[in-house]
Amino acid sequence: MNIKETQVKYQSIEIELLLAHVLKKSKEFLFISPEYGMSENQIIRLNKAIKRREKGEPMAYILGYKDFYGMRFKVNKNVLIPRPETEELINIVIASASEAISKNKGLPRSDAFARNNIKILDVGTGSGCIAIALAKILPTIAHDFKFKIYASDISTKALTIGKQNAKKHNVKIKFIHSDILQNVRMTFD
Repeated sequence: MNIKETQVKYQSIEIELLLAHVLKKSKEFLFISPEYGMSENQIIRLNKAIKRREKGEPMAYILGYKDFYGMRFKVNKNVLIPRPETEELINIVIASASEAISKNKGLPRSDAFARNNIKILDVGTGSGCIAIALAKILPTIAHDFKFKIYASDISTKALTIGKQNAKKHNVKIKFIHSDILQNVRMTFD
């Protein structure tokens, strides 16, 4: 079976994602190489992925990743899949920080901005996508400020995924094993 035959048989945009994943190639490769033959192992892996999808398993869990705010995050059944609507939360935090920073320019600083050290906590972090996105973006809009990002979760398996994602995106986040705020011993801005 080749790429073209598989695409005709399944006729779904999802098959392109699964094919690219199994072949470890880009979606563009699928279009420029429709006669590329798949190995028996690749066909077996593709069939397993198709069956998982047919049973209703989310595509992100099958692929093992989800893109969020322009970054790729590892996901599995131990974390919730980042939702596009959650990107709006990042926008709100960035807008709020930008507004507070511009209000404080040239004026005596107050609250967290007086300390030049803003602490943020992401409760129930899961994959860490919110904390990581903030850790990547906030320093680029507020060069004079230090942001300390913390992330908590009750699941140690989720914290493991969050830590892996933080390392991949090269950000420093303090992860805390906690049920909501039970093990959190500080205040946040």
